[in-house]
Amino acid sequence: MNRMKWLSAANILVVSKTFLSSSYEKQKSLSILFYGSDDFSIASLKLLHKKLLNPELDSMVIVKNIQVVTTKCNNPVSLYCKKVDLPIILFDGYTVPNDQFDLGVVSSFGRLIPSQAINACHYGMFNIHGSLLPRWRGASPIQHAILNGDTITGVTIMKIHPNRFDVGEILAQKPIEIVHRISAVQLKQLMAPIGAQLLWDCIEDLDNCLANVRKQSKEEVTHARKIKITDGEIDWTRMNAYEIDRRFRAFNGTIDVFTYWIDGTPLRLGDILDPDLVNRLNISILAGHGHYEHIPGLIYYHKKRHILCIASANQTWSAFRSLTLKGRRKMSALGFSNTFIRPIVKEFKANNQGQRPFLLLGQTEKHRGMFNLNEIEQIKQQYL
Repeated sequence: MNRMKWLSAANILVVSKTFLSSSYEKQKSLSILFYGSDDFSIASLKLLHKKLLNPELDSMVIVKNIQVVTTKCNNPVSLYCKKVDLPIILFDGYTVPNDQFDLGVVSSFGRLIPSQAINACHYGMFNIHGSLLPRWRGASPIQHAILNGDTITGVTIMKIHPNRFDVGEILAQKPIEIVHRISAVQLKQLMAPIGAQLLWDCIEDLDNCLANVRKQSKEEVTHARKIKITDGEIDWTRMNAYEIDRRFRAFNGTIDVFTYWIDGTPLRLGDILDPDLVNRLNISILAGHGHYEHIPGLIYYHKKRHILCIASANQTWSAFRSLTLKGRRKMSALGFSNTFIRPIVKEFKANNQGQRPFLLLGQTEKHRGMFNLNEIEQIKQQYL
């Protein structure tokens, strides 16, 4: 009976070894060439690096090597690689050797990958893109989704094609809800690990994903061009409070969102309030003194709320808790009012028989400055 137990255990041991051997034989062992530059890239690189350091026995894929290609020695990806001792190569002048890499992975890289590099990877290259392609092809998909007021975005894993950005066949997509008043910075942080996991799901199911790619629709294409510094300027005459709020959430943390103070100095806007809340404050009644219609660019400091309110298009108001005049430190709305608004208002009233001035912000000198009642009446006619 003891011998039977021993034989049974031996058989189990033999079967277990056979199973493990069979599992290893089915696994793909991949050498990965990774292209990335920013924080969005790091989420995918971290996951691949984790798989390299801690291979999973039940996974269909083992990462045996990672080579990172980046654009600068001091960008987020380079700094991460130095921290964890991953080798990096700078993109400019690098020729990918043939037969050295199984798969290329590209995440938020911003440079076209040459055909030679794509063809040098056995399975080609995959890209993690921050939208549901073909919507928002281009450099800034997350910002444009916020700016446009989209309620749904997502991540796409697609094949890289040479010579053009974001046109490759789609391997996988995952929709993501754009929650109320989320910023592009917050949405990017949310999407990065989701994109990383979707990439790994594709890698684990590599053959099936490659066999079932689908072409992008040509009818649903929209473009997300690279953000320029001038995109941060607010046009009070054309943008209403909701458009300004979306612009602020799309660009803040990437570029300055700004206007011009009454003397033409650039004024950076900070800590915007929910426009629905501002609408309930009846700013027009408080600021107008009963003398004028709504004039875009007019400012009003709300003493109770400690916010600087600025009139915008379509009878709306935007409000900010902090501001930074170029060459000065960042100030709260209260500090800004005490430093830049109250002194000039006090002086104006002293020289104009107690009449309160109207302060207008904006780009054009004609419609920017400090005005008396007669002058504001003339400006008002242009908006009626």
